[in-house]
Amino acid sequence: FDHAIPTLLKAKELNQNNTEIIFQIGSLYYKLNDSKYVQYFNQLLDKSISSKESIPQKYYKAFILLLKNNYEHKKYQDTQKIIEMLPDNQKNYEINLKSAKTYYFLGKHEKAIENFEKLSLGNDDKYLLCISYVKVGMTSKAKEVLWNLSSINDYLEKAKSDILLK
Repeated sequence: FDHAIPTLLKAKELNQNNTEIIFQIGSLYYKLNDSKYVQYFNQLLDKSISSKESIPQKYYKAFILLLKNNYEHKKYQDTQKIIEMLPDNQKNYEINLKSAKTYYFLGKHEKAIENFEKLSLGNDDKYLLCISYVKVGMTSKAKEVLWNLSSINDYLEKAKSDILLK
């Protein structure tokens, strides 16, 4: 790895738009647990989106790693961009849940609901779904979710102190 990165960086200088070189550099940095992988996977994403060619299957692994990094760093706009370009066959439960939460945090509650409703949710996520229901005026659905959570004291108290859910 130590010898490959300088060689690949020199190759990138000669061919700035070569997505395979960018992918390999990012992959090596990721394997070395170096956050520089993010910058290269971002470049790969931008070049792949702007290209008219089909995206190689192996690049989707890089985009999923980038999505997870963006989500963890609360870069929800960037996370959304990746979510929307990923084909459905690349989305597992974790990605679909991050999608729902990303839309929630971006205030896109209809899209959040659409994504939350496809999943089996934990209580914290059900609470977010409840808030999304209220935000779009679906109060009967919000009441139903809140009723299901009411046996859990923390959620009932939390709802009582929330202006929307009172």
